[in-house]
Amino acid sequence: MHELSLKKGYNIDYLKSKLVLPKNLRIRNLNQRIIVKEDIVNIIDHVHQSDLSDVQKLEYVSQILFLAYTGQRPIVSETLEVWQLTSVLDNEKPVLEVFGEQDKTRISHRVPLHPVLVRLLKKLVEGKDLDKKLFKKDKCVRWLSKNPVLLRHTTDKIMLKDMRKFFEQQSDLLEFNETFKNMIMCHGLSSVQFRSYKQITSESLYDKYMERWGNVQLY
Repeated sequence: MHELSLKKGYNIDYLKSKLVLPKNLRIRNLNQRIIVKEDIVNIIDHVHQSDLSDVQKLEYVSQILFLAYTGQRPIVSETLEVWQLTSVLDNEKPVLEVFGEQDKTRISHRVPLHPVLVRLLKKLVEGKDLDKKLFKKDKCVRWLSKNPVLLRHTTDKIMLKDMRKFFEQQSDLLEFNETFKNMIMCHGLSSVQFRSYKQITSESLYDKYMERWGNVQLY
């Protein structure tokens, strides 16, 4: 092949270079996963109709809704300790503090807790030691893998990490302010704007969150 191409006057290196587009010209597809409220309700129903124990159902439902209502990464949920929740759940405006070592960005941030979530989390932390972890991410991930639930708008099955996509997409539909959404999701908080200028009190962040998310009932 090489000799034949040379006989015909082709430059092999030149031909190869034409087959690979420069990085800035390569085709990129948009995110194809659309997650809507019905998907979250569907997966919660799926958990309740399973043969899991009542304790497991409460834990899985609470973890799924925690991620859906807050947009946190699953890794955050598995690092949360009981005391972090018990210290804020009874507040008039409950806002969880996620520490830098608990998020992959290594940046601390604050997370408003929806009333639906507060009600579930109060049941979940009841009787637990304060230094215990709140969720077991891997167990929930494995269960979802063995008991697949399909998304409504694609043929893909729901994954725990889709809850973060749901929060992002639902926030867009609710016209939730981009700055407040990014503060909660820990998006771009290392930028100069956030490090030197943008900031808001926990109470105000909760108020802004509830203005848009308060009427979203997933459970």
